[in-house]
Amino acid sequence: MMKNLSISKVQISIGNLYFIFLLITALFTRSFMGFRIFGFRLGELLVAFGLFSCFLYVLSQFYNKKLSNQFFIIFNLFLAYFLIVIFLTNGSLVSLYTYKSSSFIWMIGYYFLTTIYFQKIKFSILHIISAGSIPLIIYIFNSGNYPDFIINFFKANSDKFQFNKGSDVLIAFVFVCVLFGNGLIKKEYFMIYFNLMGFLLLPLFLTLSRASFFSCILYILLLNLNEYKFIISKGKYSFYILLASILLFIISSIRLAGLPELESRSEEPIIFIQESITEVVERKNTNKFLSFYFCENRLCSEDNTLDWRLDIWSDLIVDQINKEQLLIGFGFNEIFEIMKDPTAPGRLGREGLNEHVHNHIFTIVGRMGLIGLFLYSLLQFKLFAMNSTKKILFFIFPLFLVTMFDTTMESVQFPILYYTILGFRTKVL
Repeated sequence: MMKNLSISKVQISIGNLYFIFLLITALFTRSFMGFRIFGFRLGELLVAFGLFSCFLYVLSQFYNKKLSNQFFIIFNLFLAYFLIVIFLTNGSLVSLYTYKSSSFIWMIGYYFLTTIYFQKIKFSILHIISAGSIPLIIYIFNSGNYPDFIINFFKANSDKFQFNKGSDVLIAFVFVCVLFGNGLIKKEYFMIYFNLMGFLLLPLFLTLSRASFFSCILYILLLNLNEYKFIISKGKYSFYILLASILLFIISSIRLAGLPELESRSEEPIIFIQESITEVVERKNTNKFLSFYFCENRLCSEDNTLDWRLDIWSDLIVDQINKEQLLIGFGFNEIFEIMKDPTAPGRLGREGLNEHVHNHIFTIVGRMGLIGLFLYSLLQFKLFAMNSTKKILFFIFPLFLVTMFDTTMESVQFPILYYTILGFRTKVL
């Protein structure tokens, strides 16, 4: 009995430390991931720890003889296919780039950590206040009030300082809402927090990233529609919340409009185009629908940034078809060849170091082909199904949407919070 009690206290302590780590990750994102430890960046060590957690989970299932578990079977098929891709593409299991480019696989390890330790936390008012304040602090910091001493601290101790990206702000907000929406606070308090904070953040999202802006709008809409019976039952109370939310949105918009330097923090890539796409469409008298049209044997857009991404995705698939790699992918040996195309200025990004295609689905297809995408999709659907909260998709779908236009799941901070969200309120595997 004493031994079990001691183990329980250790798990609770680890859970609390993990909780603090998650809050710091949500608040400082990429800057925090860049800390140097033993010659490695913290983000690199976290990927390695995720990999270790994945294989520890596999070994534990074998040890406990839970080999018929559906998730275990799918997960092992996915890992086996990863090894097959490495073999077929002449990859290397001792190359650090292999694990860097496949980090989206190993970050699943944080799902296992969440189901074991995070749910052991005995949430107190301190947990609630500290978590609930994170989106507000992010808003204050990233709307012209980021303390200089924190910026200088990261510049001195991290490989880089970076303001929060729109996708990172979104998942921090969703992370807190998942905690609150799972019974940590009363539903009426949750709806107040959700709407007021959501409308406050919307102008910041619009400044940072259109994908995160539309994802947040969708998130607010879906969750309110899901709770429409509760909203109607509160009558005037709900109306007052709506008015307060709109007022906050207006104040936030006016405040951010007075900070033109925020435009330089946008995560949208700089596109170098000699002739505007609108002029091309008009000159060629091309039929278009909702700013989309066909050109150069692919789907194009009048929006330069979206067209930049569409061009990359199209080139990736065409390159895979031409090289007969669409089924199994190019593997994890190096940057995609199409990203190094000298005739496509802008693909390497502002610093000339970008190697991402800005779409999680196309990243998986590029690395592991259509077979890998199928297995990965099965894995994700199984994770959704195992969550005890049936409305988990209301929280996950906006995050999934933003991954279609950004490098979110290829980072470290985003998938850690993502898999914590999925693992919260899920039975221990």
